[in-house]
Amino acid sequence: TRASSAAIGARLPADALEGEAVPSLARAFDSERRRAEAFATRLAKPVLACVARRLGTRRASSGTSPSRATDDFADDPALLGLARMLRCLAAADAFAARTSRGSTDAPAASRLPASAFQSPELSDALNLRREYTRWLEGERSFCEFPCVFTTEAKARVLRGEANLQKRVAIAASRREPFFSSERVRGALDTPEELLPFGHPDAPFLELVIDRERVLTDTVAALRAASREKKKRPLRVRFTARGVEEEGVDEGGVTKEFFQLVVREMFDAESRESARLFARDDESGFYWFSRARRATAADERRALELYALFGAMLGLALYNGVTLDVHLAPAAYRRLVEDDSEEDECSEEDEYSDAERFASRRHLSDLAELSPSLGGSLKAVRDFRPDSGDDAEAAFQEAFGPRDFVAEQTCVDAEGRETTRTRELAPGGAGVPVTYANREAFVARYAEFLMRDSVSRPLRHFKRGFRDACGGPAFGLLSGSDLELLVRGEPGELDFRVWRAAAEYEGGFGDAHPAVETFWRVAESLAPKRKRRLLFFVTGCGRAPAGGLANVPLCVQRAGGDSDFLPTAHTCFNTLLLPEYATEEKMRERMVTALENAEGFGLQ
Repeated sequence: TRASSAAIGARLPADALEGEAVPSLARAFDSERRRAEAFATRLAKPVLACVARRLGTRRASSGTSPSRATDDFADDPALLGLARMLRCLAAADAFAARTSRGSTDAPAASRLPASAFQSPELSDALNLRREYTRWLEGERSFCEFPCVFTTEAKARVLRGEANLQKRVAIAASRREPFFSSERVRGALDTPEELLPFGHPDAPFLELVIDRERVLTDTVAALRAASREKKKRPLRVRFTARGVEEEGVDEGGVTKEFFQLVVREMFDAESRESARLFARDDESGFYWFSRARRATAADERRALELYALFGAMLGLALYNGVTLDVHLAPAAYRRLVEDDSEEDECSEEDEYSDAERFASRRHLSDLAELSPSLGGSLKAVRDFRPDSGDDAEAAFQEAFGPRDFVAEQTCVDAEGRETTRTRELAPGGAGVPVTYANREAFVARYAEFLMRDSVSRPLRHFKRGFRDACGGPAFGLLSGSDLELLVRGEPGELDFRVWRAAAEYEGGFGDAHPAVETFWRVAESLAPKRKRRLLFFVTGCGRAPAGGLANVPLCVQRAGGDSDFLPTAHTCFNTLLLPEYATEEKMRERMVTALENAEGFGLQ
């Protein structure tokens, strides 16, 4: 019952929950979507309700504020027990997804969304800094139960760890370990803010980038930087034709730098990016190129670039820069996995339950990346002949003859492409696909496209990424968490939330007529232009995890009515807005600025 959930969770040891309860719960709700929903309704929701009630009871007894209380909850066995139960339920859901024999088109990592096990009330109430420190020192902590944290809470832990790593990188020599308890305590005793940019004693990872050679200079700088140096605070200086641009990097230059680098990373026409990523026209997602280089030297250079590109993406996350990187969701799931989680399948036609899970996973990943191709393979896998028909004859008539092979592109030094055949099983060129072995063929084909053909690029990209942003807190993230932290919130922008977080300077206030006009214009913009406005002010067109409430904004009066366009300081999220005389003029001037803005100036 709900009343006894906390007591039961507090008394059960962790090994009993993980070892016995997980398989039993998974078997009880093992296949159908409606059963997964019942799993959430009958089990997860009551436990989450118990968490909320327990927090309310503690606040009522202590008189603390309901928002981010400083109370210490790690000494509450009931809350810890409930968190353990939620971890058990999340594990059971994942276990059911792995072992279910039912056919599913959804990604097989879990059946329910992560939010089914998250407690926003607990995430807001916890002192995450304290929980993180206890976790590092091996003490009891809610960080042992990351499934209960919202993505926003995990982002706060990740940002705190990044700041800690930067302080340690400033204060310590390269040879010392990053996370000994003594050094953690010492870093936490330092002032909250990092040393300001330009401080003579503050070591930075400093990149000097020519605007005509953005990717070339970045690759050279990261190639020379050690893993320890990548942990330092980052600042960027741009040059143009050998002349250093004015201005100090207070964050805005760094945002522009990552935008320019990512644009070139995924530019198929860029010679430096060497076509390392391929875009699927149907989904719009990028995936690692399956092309092999003609020479060993070209292949080594491509793998090095994958590692450096991974480091660039990791540095963006480490330095708190949101980028709308259209990597396929499977890429983010791979980045958070331990290497031991990468599945290995046998070469036999018959395959185990673990391989069936891998098959569903790779096919689901492929369907996300390329819906048409994924759908075609699912049609082969799920084919059933009409009653009374010969199964083999019907299968061959529907799909035609083919063997256990796949095609792979090879690129020579001049960029010319040729196609080679890759066997999907020993002697696959002589093994026809039949009705009897169709499931094995689909499994091998999906594995080749999503795993085997990209295993080396993915491994190097992941190594570069983890070197740049890895740390204990990274282990709290799921693939969907990471995608949200890298790319930002995917939904429409609610400027009413942003207005509530805004501040004003220069004579403006929330009730000022020009400010009222500005927000009427902003809220009436089409979704695409809303993103342009957010990009214009902040350097990124997506809100971070937690939404626009976490995006500071300052609207500053920039004189009276004029024909000047609005401008922005992205370093400080400040919009400089003239006090236009009419709403029509404000709309026209704003739209003109948004359609022509690029970086810190105009095209």
